[in-house]
Amino acid sequence: MLFLFSINAVNAQLVNTETTVQANFGVDADVYSGIVSFPNGAVFPFGTDDWFLGDSGKGVIDETPTAVTANLLVDDNASAEIRMSVPIYTVVDGRLWIDAVFIRDQNAQGNNTDSNVFTGGSDKNNDNPNTWTITDASVPQKNDIIDVFGHLRREGATVGTDEWAFLGASTRNDSGDSYLDFEYFREKVNLVGGTIQSEVDLSATGGRTPYVFNPDGSVLQHGDIILSVNYANGGSNAIIKLFVWVELVGVPDSYFDTHNTLPFRPFEFKQDNNGYIQYDGGDGAGNYGYAEIQLRQGAPDAVFSQVNDAGSVPAGPWGTIDKGGNIVSDYSETTFAEIAINASALGFDSSSTPGIDCISPLGSVIVKTRSSDSFTAELKDLAGPFSLADTPEVAVVIEGEDIACTEESITLTANATPEGNTFTYVWYKDDVEIEGETGNTLQVTEAGTYKVAATLEFAPGVVGCTAEDEFEVNGEPLIPLNQVCPENQTIPECTSQEDINNAFTTWLSGFSNSGGNGTVVEKYYIGENEVDVNTLEAPDACGGSITLRYEVSDECEQVVSCERTFTVTPDDEAPVIADQDDIMLEECNQAWPEVVSTTWTDNCGIGGETSGSINGVAGEVMAGDDGCTQYRDYTFNATDDCGNQATPVVIRVTRQYDETVPVIADQDDIMLEECNQAWPEVVSTTWTDNCGIGGETSGSINGVAGEVMAGDDGCTQYRDYTFNITDDCGNQATPVVIRVTRQYDETAPVIADQDDIMLEECNQAWPEVVSTTWTDNCGSGEKPQVASME
Repeated sequence: MLFLFSINAVNAQLVNTETTVQANFGVDADVYSGIVSFPNGAVFPFGTDDWFLGDSGKGVIDETPTAVTANLLVDDNASAEIRMSVPIYTVVDGRLWIDAVFIRDQNAQGNNTDSNVFTGGSDKNNDNPNTWTITDASVPQKNDIIDVFGHLRREGATVGTDEWAFLGASTRNDSGDSYLDFEYFREKVNLVGGTIQSEVDLSATGGRTPYVFNPDGSVLQHGDIILSVNYANGGSNAIIKLFVWVELVGVPDSYFDTHNTLPFRPFEFKQDNNGYIQYDGGDGAGNYGYAEIQLRQGAPDAVFSQVNDAGSVPAGPWGTIDKGGNIVSDYSETTFAEIAINASALGFDSSSTPGIDCISPLGSVIVKTRSSDSFTAELKDLAGPFSLADTPEVAVVIEGEDIACTEESITLTANATPEGNTFTYVWYKDDVEIEGETGNTLQVTEAGTYKVAATLEFAPGVVGCTAEDEFEVNGEPLIPLNQVCPENQTIPECTSQEDINNAFTTWLSGFSNSGGNGTVVEKYYIGENEVDVNTLEAPDACGGSITLRYEVSDECEQVVSCERTFTVTPDDEAPVIADQDDIMLEECNQAWPEVVSTTWTDNCGIGGETSGSINGVAGEVMAGDDGCTQYRDYTFNATDDCGNQATPVVIRVTRQYDETVPVIADQDDIMLEECNQAWPEVVSTTWTDNCGIGGETSGSINGVAGEVMAGDDGCTQYRDYTFNITDDCGNQATPVVIRVTRQYDETAPVIADQDDIMLEECNQAWPEVVSTTWTDNCGSGEKPQVASME
């Protein structure tokens, strides 16, 4: 078959055969990445992807050596199907690779026969596929398909980006006219008993899935598609047409007229001078047929192609088959072509919302040749069917059991297949969705009908088929055993015992339970010891706590427990005794007070009172260091009702204590020196006292003069000076008397008068002594001196 693509369009016009790169995939009529066999100056090959791994970029077909690929190298009539180099729906370099496939079809050269040849004689494109006859036979060279390539990818990593379909094909023919169809089935089809059978009953719609539209023109249901390529005039031109399967019989032209004006139409139905181009009346097709479509007016190009019309290009790792039926390493000139279709721009993209219908972007693909350029010409060779982005069939089975009495819950497990894939799950109970349950297991606590929907997920936001299963959970469900426990409670200090008791009773009443199966048993424990809460006493008002464990069990072995604490805050604050100034008794040797008292206060109280008076306990009488005082310490102690002892307070009572009399210094009596001397105005002596008088412990004191008394001899007088003193404590000294005496004499002495003396001799010397006698009442110490006289 000769591929010669020239000018542009999808409106059944000629398409430019020009090398392009779409979604980083080379549409360049060669099969290796990173190279461009037919450059046009505007395409840079480095890093571009293609069917097989080349100088750079990536290859989409798996090149791993296998028995199948080994057979292709030696068997010139082998058939093969080789899949994508990564799992379907894999993000590679920021683009979502949906699927890829390489198909080697058998050839009919020489004695070879092709097992998939239309032999009915009148099999046509618009027939129900299950009416075709496909057997092992020969086929003309120009109709003999050899290699088929298919690949779907997205421009980006998500379903919100454009989807592209890339196709490649080769035939044995390098000259003459050929007519090739790529047909895409939304549902999976298989070659069964010499005919194409859908796995879904589509008899009501002519054996195919029809396109259905919403009132605004948007797609309600995506249908089957044919991409028809005619190589005419000796292969010099290629005409590409697109057809969709729709209901035609009984549908007026006005429907299609209206559709072509709707705002959200994905494409437009094509018409020529004879009206809309439609093919109904196929064998077994009923009211349905294929209608030709075109891009919306003004839409950018969506179909691109290239053919190796400038020379041969290398085939894949296992070669290809030439027109002589030989295994060769190159595609001969004009035998290999590639086509790229923007499926999103043409409205063919449905993979973003497969939903529970399990609609895939392209479920199955067949490639077939026709005997002429007529769309309804006899079909010849067949390659396929093969899947292209046909999401795997999903199944799910729920495993579980009935709920036993001793089980609070059972687990339902959804086992989804095919294994090794990622699934999302939605669970239902009695057909009502259970919010938040998205895993493959479900905890079930009550009987009912449970259903799960498992959806295959290829990548975030890219989902496949959904399968469902139901499971009936029987048996009396375990009634959950619930308990209510009060909060931990703390009673403040200084609370009365009565109030504590009432609070404790209320707190105990907060323990309760509900639910459970059969008889429910309550038990209370303190530590490991079971207690009777009916006789349990509250903590003392002075502080303490009770930690109570509340355990509830039922006949289905449910056991729930909680532990709570009731605390009375301890009173650890001691009473305070008011300290007062020490006391000094006012009087000397004053009697000790019978009572010395002060006040006290306490936060919680003593005997029900928070303040009061307290008497000190008198200690021993102690002598002061000065010897003149005594003191007695009165000690005050108080203990509150919780045993907190106050810091003792001592008040000291002191008194002046002195029972020792002062001592007056006794002095010698005094004899005045002169006779009749005047009495002294002051006669003084000293005194001492152990404690003092007026703050002094010694001093001088004047005597008190008594009456002048005559002495017994009549020549003297005396006067007694008496000394008395009393100390500050009233101790009176022993009086002291000092006597002052004077010579007192106012009577003159009497001298005896004698006769005058005549010396006997003349000129007698005068006598040395002339004497007489005297007398005095008081006397004299010596005789008077008589002075000489001339």
